[in-house]
Amino acid sequence: MMEVSVECKQDWADLFKENANHLLKGGYYDFRSDGKAPSLQQHLEDGFLVIGEYKPSSPTGNRYFQEMEGYKRLKAMAAEFPAISVLVEPNYFCGDILALREVIDIGKPVIFKDVIFYEEQILAARNCSAVVLIFEYLGLERVRELVEYCHKEGVEPIVEVHEEENYRIVAKEVDCRIIAINNRNLKKMHVDVGHGIKLVKRFKPKNKHVLSFSGYSRREEILRAKGAGFSGVLVGTALSKATDPISLYRKMAGGLNAH
Repeated sequence: MMEVSVECKQDWADLFKENANHLLKGGYYDFRSDGKAPSLQQHLEDGFLVIGEYKPSSPTGNRYFQEMEGYKRLKAMAAEFPAISVLVEPNYFCGDILALREVIDIGKPVIFKDVIFYEEQILAARNCSAVVLIFEYLGLERVRELVEYCHKEGVEPIVEVHEEENYRIVAKEVDCRIIAINNRNLKKMHVDVGHGIKLVKRFKPKNKHVLSFSGYSRREEILRAKGAGFSGVLVGTALSKATDPISLYRKMAGGLNAH
């Protein structure tokens, strides 16, 4: 696992792009799987979702649980959550793309969570419901190209933003139905769980679902996000740190999901 200081002089986007290129050349994204996970967009149209995330580690070096318990933990989470996000990047998040085979056929939406720069990464995700494209790392033109490729491969693009200006640009100029506002500033790695609520209260597109990512650890925070008009939230680190992620999820999300 690669450990990187938050104060690293090299931009995070550069680090992740170099890493993705290395993995691509090494054949990591040659992954293919049978089956197809159902539509995340359709589930969001049915109502609010609290999406749980399987994240073994963070890029700053925090290992949340041991590798030997990973798949067992993933299966339990997938059985409980109405939708699951699976981090597949191996060097900074200790993910494993092969773990997708454990969840593709469970009949629930599966998000292929990676730091995506290349079409080959999307191709590896085509049996999943959706992928995440980070606007601040890619820029408008590249996001548009990758969104078009997602449509071609039958994968739903979730375009993630942090800055309000970018949120408005994506809402108006990108052909995606799902936007995620990340409460984490990806330059400083600082989290403000109220950040997305401020943006949604100022502007919410009528024809798109808006999700909130990062920082959720208490039920009250999820209730505020739901009340603000989000279609769903993603809970990651809190579940990763928990000894019993299923009990914590039930405490945080019990009775809030449409499914």
